[in-house]
Amino acid sequence: MQILKQELDDAQAFPLVIVDEELSTVTDEWKTYLLYGIDSEDDIEKVNVNDYWSKAFERRNSLGNLKFNTLGKVIKGCLALSHGNSDAERSFSANKLTVTPQRASLNEETINAIRLVKDGLRIHAGGDAAKIKVTSALLQETCTAYSKYKEFQEECKRKEAEK
Repeated sequence: MQILKQELDDAQAFPLVIVDEELSTVTDEWKTYLLYGIDSEDDIEKVNVNDYWSKAFERRNSLGNLKFNTLGKVIKGCLALSHGNSDAERSFSANKLTVTPQRASLNEETINAIRLVKDGLRIHAGGDAAKIKVTSALLQETCTAYSKYKEFQEECKRKEAEK
């Protein structure tokens, strides 16, 4: 029953996939699937997930209608979600390139700043700093950022002196 509850929660999380009126149909189809789901000749460890569900969704009832039509919508919606963590892995790799043994004492704010600059270069100049056009607006922003940084440093020194 826990699996059924999770399946219903998943179904409710896809309001653009199925409507509320179909939730009871999903429940019924899920119960039917649990009774007749996996063929005995299928070795579940060796079957591709897409092939397995494709085969399951082709099943028809005695009237020739698809047996798991509404359930199929929910499962396809779940399978369409990204299951990878490539963005996180890519981020770890970028951090590993940024924090080298020679730069191991960088604090978190500095690492974030370096990553922001690198990401900005990648997005706006294909990773090549020489392709950035130096405009008067860019120079003004640079001066403003530098003066804010100096103020920040002075504030930190003042707080440290108060301690």
